[in-house]
Amino acid sequence: MQICSVNAALVVTKRSQVMNAMRYWMVSVILTLCVTVCIGATAQPELVASALRITGDSNVTRVEIEFDRDPQIEPLLLSSPNRLILDMPEALFAVGQVEPPSGSLVASFRSGLMQEGRSRVVMAVNGPIVFDQPTITPSADGKAKVFSISLKKSNDADFAKSIQEQLLTTASTAGGKGDRVLRTQAKTKSFTLVIDPGHGGIDGGASGRAGSVEKHLTLQFAKELEAHLQRNTSIKTFLTRTDDRFLALDERVKIARQLGADLFISIHADTIADNSLRGATVYTLSDKASDEVSRIVAQQENLSDVIGGVEIAIEDKTVADILIDLTRRETIQHSVGFARSAIEALQRKTNLMHNPHRSAGFRVLRAADIPSVLVELGYLSNLDDEKQIKDATWRQGVVEELTRAIHKHAETWMVARQ
Repeated sequence: MQICSVNAALVVTKRSQVMNAMRYWMVSVILTLCVTVCIGATAQPELVASALRITGDSNVTRVEIEFDRDPQIEPLLLSSPNRLILDMPEALFAVGQVEPPSGSLVASFRSGLMQEGRSRVVMAVNGPIVFDQPTITPSADGKAKVFSISLKKSNDADFAKSIQEQLLTTASTAGGKGDRVLRTQAKTKSFTLVIDPGHGGIDGGASGRAGSVEKHLTLQFAKELEAHLQRNTSIKTFLTRTDDRFLALDERVKIARQLGADLFISIHADTIADNSLRGATVYTLSDKASDEVSRIVAQQENLSDVIGGVEIAIEDKTVADILIDLTRRETIQHSVGFARSAIEALQRKTNLMHNPHRSAGFRVLRAADIPSVLVELGYLSNLDDEKQIKDATWRQGVVEELTRAIHKHAETWMVARQ
């Protein structure tokens, strides 16, 4: 009996040891998986900028950026207005708010994602400049790489000469990205809509009084509109961007043309000096602005390429042809027709600006063969509008009404093609 008791105790002890070992193994596996997932979720971009210094005066200004490794930066100059561009692999700029010192050659500093895998710094400069060959040296503690570039005051002639020399050795600053939409959609009996979420990447667009950023709000609304259309209509729907990346204005037009768009809708939410102004507005293209507000809004939107550091000169033949062909009446009539339908639909779910159909010279609407409108969801300078745009219920209602307007336009278009 004594022996049996001892054996039983040994069995219980053994079983307990095995169970504890299994628990230990399971906990270890779970912890390993958690660490792996966390590391993957917080993976940093290939390049990290941890410090920035801008020093000097109106004759010579030095810019130094500390990276965790060799940044492989390509500098270039742009004019109208004068800017210094730094192109590099995708980077995280953990340098805080950047305020160039008063009196230096650098007027402003901006950084952001240009496209997948590529980031860009845009420095507006005070007057014409030249720059010395950049250097990359180890930091004092040897833990970082310091990119240094010296800007020197110059004159218009030498500045223009520098840009000419760049053209001989580099491609167009706006080139290369169109390759991701190489497939041209053949014209079929289906209707193709291209939705353009305004701004993105280095160009945040307007900022709301409560802290909203236009580029995020436009992308959110565009995705919700696309999802609703795909569930409820047979309309082929595409977005010009699906993430936080920069697109030049002319590139947005080219994407729409390459996709064979039958309608182009650009989504925005601007600010304006008078914060009492509110309500949705639908814009169509016109060489002359219909009113002062429209002129200001178009001027703000057309600055996107300047903010992103893209040369505004029209070099692409396709875009040049579009600009020459602006007076095509049929396209403008279709644009105006859809604008009226959109306004009729929107007023059922939201406030409208006084005279909600307006017109101005928006660069992003200049596709002569595609009916195009720019929809202002509201003004972020007005707290009520900002609150509305951030509200999921409000967005759902507006999306539903806008879908009806799009469907109605598509039906009219289909009948006209038969």
